[in-house]
Formats: sequence, C-alpha cells, structure tokens
Amino acid sequence: MFQVQKNYKKFDINKPIAIIGAGVMGTKVAWASARSGIETRLYDIEYGKAKLSRDLVSTWSQGKESERVKEMLKTPDTIEKTLAGVQLVHENIPEKLFNKIKLIKNISDSLSPEVFIGSNTSALRCSQLASASDRPDKFFNLNFSDPRYSKLVELMVSDQAAPETILFAHSWSQAIGMVVVETKKEQNGYIMNRIWRVIKKEALRQIEEGYASPQDIDRAWMLAFGTKIGPCGLMDDIGLHSVLAIEEVYYNQTKDPSDKPTKSLLKLVKEGNIGSAVGSGFYSYPDPEYADSKFIKPNDQIK
Repeated sequence: MFQVQKNYKKFDINKPIAIIGAGVMGTKVAWASARSGIETRLYDIEYGKAKLSRDLVSTWSQGKESERVKEMLKTPDTIEKTLAGVQLVHENIPEKLFNKIKLIKNISDSLSPEVFIGSNTSALRCSQLASASDRPDKFFNLNFSDPRYSKLVELMVSDQAAPETILFAHSWSQAIGMVVVETKKEQNGYIMNRIWRVIKKEALRQIEEGYASPQDIDRAWMLAFGTKIGPCGLMDDIGLHSVLAIEEVYYNQTKDPSDKPTKSLLKLVKEGNIGSAVGSGFYSYPDPEYADSKFIKPNDQIK
C-alpha cells in the first residue's frame, strides 16, 4: 500500500535524472536531456551498451552543445550508482509488459519516496505500469517522438496521479525543449501514436498484400505532405523490432485478426533487418533511397 506524500518536489534542472534502457529511444531521450544541461545517467543491463550510446550521441551535437552532452551524459556501471540521488527515473526498455512491470517493481524498492517514475511506453496504458510501483501518484507515461527532429512528447497519467506529477512532467519536458500534448483519458497509444498506428498498419498491409512497395508508399507520403521521410523510412528509424513489439501489444489486447503483425514484418525482424541502426530494414543504410533528392523527382519509368 503506497502512501501519498504531501510535499511533492518540483523539477530541478540542477538535480540528476536516470534513463533506464540504452536502446533507440532511451539514447535519444538521454541526449535531449543532457544537451539541455541536466545531469543524465544512462544505464542498460547489457554491459557496454550505454557507453556505445554515449559515443553515438556525441555525433549529434556540435560546438558547445557537444561539449555539454559529453559533460552531462553519464554511464554508471551499476544500477545503484545510476539511481543514487536522482529526482526522476524514466524507463525506456522494450515494449514488453512483463519486463516493464518487473523493472518498475525493482527500481521502486531502491528509490526514496519523493522520486518520480516515468515510462516511454508507446502502447501501454499508464495504470498498467503505475500499479506496479509503490508510488502510482508519482508515475507518468511520457512518450517521445524523435527529439532530434521533433519537439512532440505525449503525456498520459492514471487516475491516481497527483496534479504535482503532471506539473513535474511538464516542467521536465519544457526544460529539454519539448512540447507536451496530454491524453485526457487513458487509452492505448496516446493521441498521435494512435493516429500513427493507423498509418503504419495500413502501410504494412499494403506491403504484405502486394499493393505497393515501401518506396512508393514513402514517395506518395513525402510528395503529399512535403516531408523528408515516409512511413516506412520512419519505421526503420524507430526500429522494426520496436514496431513489431508495439503491434503485438495491440494484437494481444484485441485478438482482432487485422491487428496481427504481418508476415513480411516478422520476416524482416527474424532476419535481423530491423532498420537504420543495423544498416538494413525497408531500406539500406547509411544512404537510404528516400534521402536522395531524385527519390521524389520526375523519373523515366515511362518509355
């Protein structure tokens, strides 16, 4: 049984935070926080992974910002060092409910009562995770897009969250240059993620059933909306293993056959072609076709 604390702490840019999970999104969130001058401790259970992420993000910033990232992004070698004295723990491990619950239970036992806990889950409801902690009043879901290119973050809380928790989430987001949109009631996938889910589901269906190639889906999207990337390129950037995990969450909840992950997506992940991080997915990297200016220019297909 948790006890509601009366004196909630406000977000303090001078106090450290912890990011658990040095995968694609954990790395990006850690970079966004560190570049804003916040001591950010990045930890992953896989030895050496956080240090590799730290090396990677050093290429994302230039000048004084690069120096600030190197100074503020720490990679402690133990979870105990990572959690010591932090004001916030934000988890970014893969989208598996059992694993997230296990992690949240474990870290809750190691934190002082005033520490907030956040999750970057893409599809799970906040109450599913908050109930695993010893402080559901101080728990929030804050899902990032890609802070290198987008200021969007989506906030969701459970019915047990204190108003101060919402304020804390907003304050951290503002401190790192993000813009918060709030899901007023709990739903799987927040606001934009549900809209995005419809788009990626339809793109995957058209690829699976042979209606369109990934290239033409992206070409159509880029031409229609004036973007530099389309749905398939974006899925590559997110990581197709992460896309698959999220699709499995929806399918496991609905059991709707139309929500079942496509065979082509399963095949790509099984073969290790999970996107830009490994050099191949729907496209080949580091020079994907969609990055070439000719990709959306008139071509000589008709002879």
